[in-house]
Order: sequence, then C-alpha cells, then structure tokens
Amino acid sequence: MLKHGQGSVQMSGFFQKILGTDTAGTVKKIQYYGNAKTQEGIPKLIQYMSDESVEIRRAASRALEHHWMTGRNDAIAVLTRALGDADMEVRKNSSLALGEFLSKAAVSAEEPRAARQALIRLLQGEKEAEVIKSTILGLGYLQDGSLITPMADALRAKDKKIISQAIDTIGNLPPTEVRLEMKKALRSII
Repeated sequence: MLKHGQGSVQMSGFFQKILGTDTAGTVKKIQYYGNAKTQEGIPKLIQYMSDESVEIRRAASRALEHHWMTGRNDAIAVLTRALGDADMEVRKNSSLALGEFLSKAAVSAEEPRAARQALIRLLQGEKEAEVIKSTILGLGYLQDGSLITPMADALRAKDKKIISQAIDTIGNLPPTEVRLEMKKALRSII
C-alpha cells in the first residue's frame, strides 16, 4: 500500500522521464539545440551553461561551440565565465568555443576584449594539459597576433611536453602567418 504522496513522487519521476526533463532528456535537448541550423536555441544553451549539473554544463559547452559563426556577445560572455568552471571538460570545451566565437566577433566590443585576456589568464593558471591544448587551439582559430607574446609568456613555466603538444595542436590547423608565429613563439620557450 502506498503512503500519502509516495505515488505522486514516483509518477512525477515517470512523467519527467517521458517528457525528457531528467538529465539525459535535457542533454538530448541540448544536443538538438547545438545541431540546429538556427540561432533560436542559443539563449537556452546559454542558460544551461549555469546549470548545477556538470553533465548539462558539459553538453551545453559542446553544443554552443556549433554556433561559433554567430560571434554572439552573449555567448562570448557565458563562455568567458565558464573558463572558471570547476569541471575540466567544461573549461576545455569553453576555451575552444570561445576562441572560435571570438574569431567572428567585433573586436571593438567589450566582451571580446575581456574574453581574449581571460584565455591568457586561463593558460597562466591551468594545470590540465587537455584544457591548455584546447585553449591553444581556440587561440589558433582566433588568430590574434597581439596574443602571441602573452600566450608564450603564460606557457613559459609549463611542462615542455605540454608546450610541444600545443605546437602539434596548432600544426593540425591550416597554416597561416599568425599560426606559424604562434608555433615559432612556443618553440622558443622549449
């Protein structure tokens, strides 16, 4: 026999699963928003970046990257905040997405300027090799020559193996003058 309220709790969970309001269902929605060809889902993805669930924040940071061509300042702002996330994967996804978004953003706007500096600060304090490589890749997409020296300075104290991997990461991108300068600057600190 069910006690008062016990059945409603079970039913609530049942309906949540059917309606997709559990974490797995939310992650599926996030993936849908990421794959959508329109920008309509971007505000939802931005909201999900502040969710308590690390799985949801991870999915949102991955999905938001798919919309990098928009260069949206609201996405840049939330991705910049996510660089301080406690979760390594959220930081990794966000740093790459941020570099991509910044490559399409208006340089004169406040968020893009602050975001560029936030990427350098992340490099200075980050311990996780995957996050460092992702940040370097994001900077490679950004191709801002003014960040080459600060990037090299931020990596100077890092493990030489990580710096070598960062060079390889840049080498996976199509060569440009800025990317070649990035590799040259990193080679100079090995």
